[in-house]
Amino acid sequence: NSISWDHDDTIHAYWAVPGSVLVGEYPGGPQGGAPADALSALLDSGIRTFIDVTHPSERLPPYGPTLLGLCEQSGIDVAVLSFPVPAEGVLDMDGYDAIVDQIRSSVGLGGVYVHG
Repeated sequence: NSISWDHDDTIHAYWAVPGSVLVGEYPGGPQGGAPADALSALLDSGIRTFIDVTHPSERLPPYGPTLLGLCEQSGIDVAVLSFPVPAEGVLDMDGYDAIVDQIRSSVGLGGVYVHG
């Protein structure tokens, strides 16, 4: 199956656009920080842009420090972009258009991981 993700046991995700756009769960760990193995799997799969649609009210632990540490060790450049969507709400069409535009413009830089 071309949408299946080889590392689903590490971080649950699927290819929305095979090899380019991966959609999955929030990569942060439950106790703060992030599982390095999940982030490493994403980086090893070519993910170079992380699009975070979580809302600050969800109070999820940050994964940025772990991600940046892994990137520094391996010399990989990544972008982490935030487009907060309320947990039980929606954005207007301009908000969704901004997310889609960012995905389209980021694919040229490597894989895109969209997570909530």
